[in-house]
Amino acid sequence: MSHKKKSLGSVEKLSFACGAVPFGIAYLAMAQLAYPIFNMTLGMSATMIGLAMAVGRLWDAFSDPFMGSFSDNSRTRWGRRRPFILLGGLLCAFAFPLVFFVPVEASPAVHFSWLLVATLLFFTAATVFSVPWLSLGYEITADHVERVSVHAYRAYLAGAVALTLPWVYRLAQSDAFESTISGMRSISLLMSLAFVAFSLPVFFFCKERFFKRAHAQQKVPFFKALKQTMSNRPFLILVLGVVTSMLCGPMLVGSLGVYVNVYHVFEGDSKLGASYAALGASLMVVVKYIIIPMTQALAARFGKIKVVRGALCLGLIGSIGKFFFYTPEHPALQFAVVLLLGPAFTSFWILADPLKADCTDFDEYKTGLRREGSYAAAANWIEKTCITLVVLLSGIFIDISGFDPALGYAQPENAMLILRAAFAGVPAIAFLVALVSLHFYPLKDSRMRAIRRCLERRRGHVD
Repeated sequence: MSHKKKSLGSVEKLSFACGAVPFGIAYLAMAQLAYPIFNMTLGMSATMIGLAMAVGRLWDAFSDPFMGSFSDNSRTRWGRRRPFILLGGLLCAFAFPLVFFVPVEASPAVHFSWLLVATLLFFTAATVFSVPWLSLGYEITADHVERVSVHAYRAYLAGAVALTLPWVYRLAQSDAFESTISGMRSISLLMSLAFVAFSLPVFFFCKERFFKRAHAQQKVPFFKALKQTMSNRPFLILVLGVVTSMLCGPMLVGSLGVYVNVYHVFEGDSKLGASYAALGASLMVVVKYIIIPMTQALAARFGKIKVVRGALCLGLIGSIGKFFFYTPEHPALQFAVVLLLGPAFTSFWILADPLKADCTDFDEYKTGLRREGSYAAAANWIEKTCITLVVLLSGIFIDISGFDPALGYAQPENAMLILRAAFAGVPAIAFLVALVSLHFYPLKDSRMRAIRRCLERRRGHVD
């Protein structure tokens, strides 16, 4: 019996995409704000900041598989994912502002302890939200082409987060606040509301399409599920070789954009440097919104893999250009980099999760089980374990470069040269590693169409 392919409605796509706001704040805000607030404002050692963040990320990474298995094996009246998405949003709203209510006049040891404990609480809450939400993204549709459309909607909302977050540090320095810390506290309280407001649509308007099938299948013990997941070769190639490269490379030097602007381009002017960094990020979002529909069209015509390969090539060129285009003689020239990196990152991240979802279909094809939570958790576990090392190294890297916040603009010449070279070179290496790894990824679109036909013959059509 043939079935007509049914597309998801725009309301459900937009409702799922709302989760990109709490997810984006959870995993971008700390990376973008920890060093400006705790290092540049409070004078805390960058190495100690990196250590606190690394411990939080490590805990976050190892809690993910347990959350994924727990979600996969849950059988509530509201589904396997949605109750935890709502609970996680509420917990994040409570935990996020705590990070910035650090006692300003306390000792460095207290600053470190506060950041460590607050980060552990926040990342625990983020795990409760993120793993079920990512899992829902894998199963919200069985159509490997429709998945691109779903994650295009997600990209629009993620763009709103990317547009807003770079301005937070600059807004915290506003004359309307008594101090930068006071401003950051007020803004963090407002941001906490977004965790709740954008979790609600996911809970109320999204459907778990494989819930009935999962409800009938046998529960899989945690370690058995983890072993099965880690034996999926296409998944390991995708996550270990491609996605982790694209996360870790840019994240290792992501905070350096503000440093390069403030201390190299604008001679110590923190407000102007932060403004240009935020303007560049805002322009990136504008480019992103232009590229999203183009990515959908290109992926439908040429396949996801070819589009990702093209995106990685653009990113490689753009990353190298960062060394030459961030210059005090022509500050606005740095925006040219956005025209290459914007399309590269946009296309890649729109297609990354649909590719992961293809791996869960491949798993069902091999095992007969739907275990999206295990895959979302395993991906997060691998990625965050790598990120833990990166976060730790990023703080150490800033310190060993010779950068000293007490010196202001009068930084050692070698320190800024090292930071600039890393700012450009590390992401370029990441793009190159991802390109090489992608060559070995076997689940091309033609093979996924064959796998879906086989699955539908086995278990019927899933709307």
